[in-house]
Amino acid sequence: MKQSPTVLIVDDVSENLRVLQDVIAALDCQIAVANSGERALELLERTQPCLILLDVMMGGIDGFETCRRIRSHPRYKDVPVIFVTALADDISRGFEVGGNDYISKPIRIEEVRSRVQHQLEKFQLVHELRALTVSLEEKVRERTSDLNLVNRNLRKEVSERRYMQDRLKYLAQHDFVTQLYNRDALDEHISHIISDVQSETSKHIPFFILIDVNEFRLINDSCGCIAGDELLHQRASLISEFIDPQRDFCARLSGDKFAIVVSKGGDES
Repeated sequence: MKQSPTVLIVDDVSENLRVLQDVIAALDCQIAVANSGERALELLERTQPCLILLDVMMGGIDGFETCRRIRSHPRYKDVPVIFVTALADDISRGFEVGGNDYISKPIRIEEVRSRVQHQLEKFQLVHELRALTVSLEEKVRERTSDLNLVNRNLRKEVSERRYMQDRLKYLAQHDFVTQLYNRDALDEHISHIISDVQSETSKHIPFFILIDVNEFRLINDSCGCIAGDELLHQRASLISEFIDPQRDFCARLSGDKFAIVVSKGGDES
């Protein structure tokens, strides 16, 4: 439930306090009164006013000094202050010390209500705007945090996807036993070489070498597939030691057959 705003009326004349109370009573607000500037300063913390009606001429500290002390407090520097005065000279001085508006004496009911309503509405809007700004800033921080988390997760997913794509490409082009290229990769490699030769973009003359393991089936039958796979792996490692991976292309065709494509420069013998 929305709480009614509090108006603090400060005047050292009881009759003036009564008149202002009667005028403001018709408005939807709570009323607090103080009969001196010192008392008004004491009531600030307790009443939390949204508007202060402040008489200029008072015993003790006057309205101007009271306003200066109110404005020196960070918590109340923006609370609107309406000076109540009978002297035209007080108006400009009131604005200098931090006043927001003034009411001239003798008091006119409609003027008082109009100026009070205006300042209360303005104060309320400023208060709501600040609350909204704080709320929006908090939401921005939350959304920024959520966005950072989403971005981190997205980068992780992209990295995982790239790894899976690279892994799938590797598996599609390599033999799982020997880790050499497979027949599909060899076909693609030869197609590129033929295309380069036909278009005369390459001066290298390729050589094709076919290698197989004699009596490999006997090894599989007598010692088992595991031993046969180990023999193929060792043979692949041996072949890899004698080729240049930057120039030559080695692949396992099938079973015990290996193929090496050697690209040799045309100016070499």
